[in-house]
Amino acid sequence: MNVGRKSKKVKPTRVLVPYHPNRQLNLDL
Repeated sequence: MNVGRKSKKVKPTRVLVPYHPNRQLNLDL
């Protein structure tokens, strides 16, 4: 889900990675 890339506020629990290239995988997990 690329929406998580721009909508970091949607997943505050997943916003632990400081702009990580694999943030999409983290959001999906």
